[in-house]
Amino acid sequence: MPQESITTHYNSVCSTCGGYHNVSETSIFTDEEMNMLIDGVLVGIYSTGNLPLWYYEKTAEALFAGVEAGFGKNILELAFGSDDYLLLRELRSNVYIFSAAKTYQQVRDISDLLVTYPNRPDLFRKEAQKIFEAYNSPKGANYLSAEYQTAKSSARSAKNWQKIIEQSDVLKILEYQTVGDARVRPEHAELDNIKRPVDDSFWNNYYPPNGWRCRCEVLQHEEGEITSLKGFKKPESVPESFMMNSGKDRIVFSEKHPYFKVKRGDKQLAMDNFNLPLP
Repeated sequence: MPQESITTHYNSVCSTCGGYHNVSETSIFTDEEMNMLIDGVLVGIYSTGNLPLWYYEKTAEALFAGVEAGFGKNILELAFGSDDYLLLRELRSNVYIFSAAKTYQQVRDISDLLVTYPNRPDLFRKEAQKIFEAYNSPKGANYLSAEYQTAKSSARSAKNWQKIIEQSDVLKILEYQTVGDARVRPEHAELDNIKRPVDDSFWNNYYPPNGWRCRCEVLQHEEGEITSLKGFKKPESVPESFMMNSGKDRIVFSEKHPYFKVKRGDKQLAMDNFNLPLP
């Protein structure tokens, strides 16, 4: 997938200051590792059919650390077969599948530069570094920073959904709520204060998070006036990849994410997790 398409997908600036919030200030990769990946593609060690295992595993481990932070528990501390263990294991599997797709897209983007700069390794490395930084560096709205925040918030929401279901016999109403400050996105403000039953299909698509670095939540009530959805339309700018329920679907990242859009000839490779191991 063209890198600009992924960048557009992640573009979520504050409507007030025009900047990015909740952005990581550290990178999990060293300059040496960046050069190892770039040079590996340049000399043919790495390709979309032979992805770097070390990069994949380090990415997945970083994102799963976000999942555990949001979930509030470490998978090694949980009783085998418990509800928490089973849910966290499914979230982990999803993160690893996502990380494989991310690895594929990054290697694909860098590999495309071999065609653009066939005899200019200096220009190849310069442009490849820009791609690597977009995917991984702590500068601006890099992909990994947004993904970590989403892993954290989606895992928290998945865990909360368990509690919601456990209490749904008494607390039958859910209310969508934004933080209510100037940074709330207009499309999220449209959802603010909507009240629907716990088992309503509305929550299949609009259970937060509903965008990168979304801070929305749901409140659970014993009773309340149900909001009519007559004439309701999907708010603009809510990404399709967030039209899900992390607790119901038991995932962090949707298959609608651009990373999962592979070349036609690589579809079987994707189905095999790009020949990368799952935990």
